[in-house]
This record gives sequence, C-alpha cells and structure tokens, in this order.
Amino acid sequence: MKNKDHKLRYDLIPRGTMKAIAEVFTYISENNLYEDNDWQENSPEDHYAALMRHLDEWWMNESKATCLDHESNLHTLKHVLANAAILVFLGTEE
Repeated sequence: MKNKDHKLRYDLIPRGTMKAIAEVFTYISENNLYEDNDWQENSPEDHYAALMRHLDEWWMNESKATCLDHESNLHTLKHVLANAAILVFLGTEE
C-alpha cells in the first residue's frame, strides 16, 4: 500500500470549489474589470472588504441558495471564495 503521509489531500476539497473560483476570475477577465492578475495590485484590505461585503450580502439574504451578485450574476459565495483565495495568496507571498 502506498504511503499517503504528508501528501496534500486535494480529493477532500468540496466539489465545485475550484470551478467557483475560476468562474469569478473568468468573469472579471472577460468583462475587462481587471487585466489578468491585476488584482495583485490591490491591497489585502481591499480584498478583505470585498469578501466581507459579499459574505454579508449572502448572510442577510433570505434565500441563501439563490443569492446572486448583482453585477456578475454568480452566487455571492463564489466571490467570497475568490477573495479568500486572493487573501491567501497575498498573505503568504514573500
């Protein structure tokens, strides 16, 4: 049996999570909201604020399953995931 010690378990990431993040970045790129990877120029505080706005919008919505962002028409939690991914990147970059 193969030793799985210390190997990252990508199979444990909930299905659709990576696609959700890609959908947000694709929307941003296709709608020329940023040039590819220009989001890196914004501060962590800007991304944190965006994450919290989307999270609050979802939290305050009565129908959490159908809470869509008014600009992208993507679920607000997809934007939360994308901003969290950005914060991980910015917070661990040296």
